[in-house]
Order: sequence, then C-alpha cells, then structure tokens
Amino acid sequence: MVVTLMVKIKIFIRIYRKAQDPDNYHINFFGKKVLHSSVVSRIELAIFFGTIPFFLMSGAYFIARLVNFFLYKHL
Repeated sequence: MVVTLMVKIKIFIRIYRKAQDPDNYHINFFGKKVLHSSVVSRIELAIFFGTIPFFLMSGAYFIARLVNFFLYKHL
C-alpha cells in the first residue's frame, strides 16, 4: 500500500510541476488559459490508473485488519 501511495504521489508531483511551467499553457478560442496535452504522458496516466486496484485492495485489507483488532483484540 505504501509503495502504490508513493508512486501516486510522485506522479502527482511530476504533473503539478509541469502544470506550473508557463510553457505548457496556451490560449484557447475563448481566451482562456488551458494546459497542453503534453503535461501528462500516457505512461504516467496508465501507471496512475493501473495502480488503483492494488491500492484499493491493500487499503481494504488494512481497514479489515484494524476492525478485527478493535473488535476482537487480535490480528
């Protein structure tokens, strides 16, 4: 769970830093600033969404262990 969380945080930080760079913006037809699609690569997106099932399963296991500990006083 910690590994998948660290991967997600690292990808988020990478995307956030790219989004702060003014070279990654352009003005659309309506005069609004929008990000280029190059800010997020396909592999970053695939890794981010690919780790979601593992993160959810490990989180559910962790919560189940906590409930078991608090209700029955053993792991």
